[in-house]
Amino acid sequence: QSENLSAADLIIGPLYSRSFETVSRYAASRKIPVVNPMTRRPEVLLGKEHVFKAYAEPMYKLGSLSDFLLDHYPGGNYIVINTTSTREKDACELITDALAASLRVRGMNDTAFTELRVPRTTASALQPRLKKDSLNIVIALSRDQIFVFNLLRKLYALRESYPLLVVGLPDWVGFSGLDPEYMMALNLHIIQDSWVDYRDPSVRDFV
Repeated sequence: QSENLSAADLIIGPLYSRSFETVSRYAASRKIPVVNPMTRRPEVLLGKEHVFKAYAEPMYKLGSLSDFLLDHYPGGNYIVINTTSTREKDACELITDALAASLRVRGMNDTAFTELRVPRTTASALQPRLKKDSLNIVIALSRDQIFVFNLLRKLYALRESYPLLVVGLPDWVGFSGLDPEYMMALNLHIIQDSWVDYRDPSVRDFV
């Protein structure tokens, strides 16, 4: 309730959820925007127009992801593959919509990609869609560990026959048993909130 805080233009923090809720209510009463710098929980934003997160939900980044892929890998064979579960449906629709929009902006056919919805225990439907003469960019925005492991095993077995690049979610890094060899061999790209360039002189001086 200090006068200094009431005159603030922006509040960042606090870090702990209970304290943040208290500060959030105070900030709302004075129309002060407040930033939660740590949480990844989307519910901190619900009904709170004055609250912002430093970490965006992965699905909100799909527009940037599609632009990145099309800019860096033009002419690739884009394949969006997810499970048939209802929980995965929204992720699949978001990335296909983002890809279609990015293709239209570039004056390209907005259906120039393949969408596959398959059972979680198999990825066998993928191979007929792969091409040997272009980079196959497999976008699998699934949090289902069984599905992800089966998909990576299938692609790893095909790595000598097809050029491959796989795009996945940050959740994959936390999967127990994810083989680093698969990650390297399949040129795995993970959507992240930030990236540290250890080649940058200022970063090297800090570490």
